[in-house]
Amino acid sequence: MSIKEIKRVFIMRFHALGVQHTVTSKDYVACAFTQKVLKFCSMMTLRGHTVIHYGHEDSDVECTEHVNVLNREDYNRTYGDHDYRSKLFRYDINDEAYTIFNTNAIREINARKQPGDILLAFWGAGHQNICNGAGESLKVVEPGIGYPHGHFAEYKIFESYAMYHAFVKTDRVAHCVGFDLWSKETVIPNYFTLGDFVDDVVPVKDRGDYFLFVGRIGVAKGVDHAIRMTERLGVRLIVAGQNAEEGLNEAGVFPVPAHVEVIGHIDTEKRKALMANAKAVVCMSMFAEPFCGVHVEAMMSGTPVITADWGAFTECNVHGVTGFRCRTLDQMVEAGQRIHEIDPMACRTWAVDNFSNDRVAEMYEAFFEGKMKPVRVEQTRKVAVWSETKWAFGRITNAIKKYIPGRVDVYDWTNGDDNGALWNSGKWKEYDSIISNTSLLRLKQLYGFDPCEDMLKRFVIIGHCPRFEGMTLFKETLDGHSPLSRYGGVSHETCQEMKKYGVDAAYTPFGADTDVFPWTHKVTGPIRRLGIIGTVGDIEEYNRIKGFDMFIDICRRGGFEPVYIFGHDGKSELYDGMDALICCSQLEGGPLGIFEAASCGIPVLTRRVGNAQYVKGIALFDTADEALGILDIWNGNVDGIRAYAKAVTSDVRINWSMRTLITGHLLPVLDECR
Repeated sequence: MSIKEIKRVFIMRFHALGVQHTVTSKDYVACAFTQKVLKFCSMMTLRGHTVIHYGHEDSDVECTEHVNVLNREDYNRTYGDHDYRSKLFRYDINDEAYTIFNTNAIREINARKQPGDILLAFWGAGHQNICNGAGESLKVVEPGIGYPHGHFAEYKIFESYAMYHAFVKTDRVAHCVGFDLWSKETVIPNYFTLGDFVDDVVPVKDRGDYFLFVGRIGVAKGVDHAIRMTERLGVRLIVAGQNAEEGLNEAGVFPVPAHVEVIGHIDTEKRKALMANAKAVVCMSMFAEPFCGVHVEAMMSGTPVITADWGAFTECNVHGVTGFRCRTLDQMVEAGQRIHEIDPMACRTWAVDNFSNDRVAEMYEAFFEGKMKPVRVEQTRKVAVWSETKWAFGRITNAIKKYIPGRVDVYDWTNGDDNGALWNSGKWKEYDSIISNTSLLRLKQLYGFDPCEDMLKRFVIIGHCPRFEGMTLFKETLDGHSPLSRYGGVSHETCQEMKKYGVDAAYTPFGADTDVFPWTHKVTGPIRRLGIIGTVGDIEEYNRIKGFDMFIDICRRGGFEPVYIFGHDGKSELYDGMDALICCSQLEGGPLGIFEAASCGIPVLTRRVGNAQYVKGIALFDTADEALGILDIWNGNVDGIRAYAKAVTSDVRINWSMRTLITGHLLPVLDECR
């Protein structure tokens, strides 16, 4: 969805209630309801909606406004040092923490609400008291029903058709009801953040020797059946989750057999690695699952699943495609023996296409606007990216592969084997589009042949610099350009420059991968360490373009410690060692670093170059004196820096995310027919 398309969507206002006995953050990954709150706030904020979150003061949630309705002292007085990681969650909807949370939430919602706002009761009956006290003039919605009792809201969204049909029972089989009721109910599945899972599916040959169980340990989730299945198969089983000893005792499998390793609660990063490297994930719940996020998390990781053949599994686990569904232990054993038949990429593609944040956000928007669910048009056109895979180009390449899932292969032009596989063997014919940021002449230089007409039609050449004349580092992008190929420019200035050479280039900007560069930086004081992308080198032209002389002058006169960001890994740690990032470049397409640092919450300022100058509210300068003036004002008002950073970060994460820009600008270019 492009920025323009986002602005055409009806902008909604959501009041999102946290779960009273948890903290809305990834630390509470064991609570599916808490994670739904966390992800909903992020995905709808990034789509331009107003999201107000009400929760614990330690909540770490991406939203328009976070409102503290339960402080640390009150929470600890109720729940003390209860270890929810080794035990199940402890709470009572009438306890002190709930009472304080509810009272404060009602007051704060009533102070902020506007007619037609949407109040989201993620915790069902646990949120009913708040909705009763603050729901007047609001649309009260249960946005993810996966619980058997306490349904109360006028608008109900179920996690699966299995859950929906269990709710309506046979009464609506025997009797008709009208649109007035059907229209206020729908089914929208759980949703998942791509950044919580590996970027590249691990090949089967490189995986571990284990099967995996993740979840609440006990009879309900079928841990005993997973243990007996793997025992008969003679393979390892890793068991992860809450309630280990008590749950295993309940299931009659404690102490566990020698082939089982129990590791207890796992965080998001540990889950990412375990799921990506497992032979399969086993989810044999002995009740009709409303959803079971674990089996979709496995598929997001490119890992097949062995599940029950009832409940939501019948909708989400495509038998023989993403795994197998079973009704007996013998069938489970057979599934384990045949798990090699499942294509890991099919698992990944199915999960991303149906359960990613972007996909599901569209369903919520459609329901709240009273429209039909969006129809997913499957694209089969394949894409190759022929590029350097490090530095900024590498981060762009990784984002293209992530946000056009299942369609993109990457070829590193510095890798002779990769190049040989693509060009010499004729493999390029398998792709409808071949993205590169280098010239077509490079092929002749490397391989001694001119691209044929069939090859030229497949090229998508992307320019990154807004000036080519006299620029030896960039001019090759347009050398030998062909009207048969498609062209893109990362900024409007780049497109205009390419027009001078007779090249009609589409606007194909890039920004920050908000999954890779999360909003984690906190402004704690004045700016002392000032960062810049790159470092002074031997190439005079590069040093001049990057404005290093200006940067050194600003640091010297302002008393700042200079920090040179020089790393090819696309990780948020790139920007850890600074208090602010500056761009002193004379020419830029982006620059990518400004968007990435801003996405992390770091204050940024830039010369009037590239796309950075169009970020809403960003600090701009032309001279070193102007930059020093901005920094001096910031250092005289730390609260002002915080407010500035928050505003710029919000704009970058909503309007300049890789997800938004790739799907809205690059994808239409790739889907053009030639």
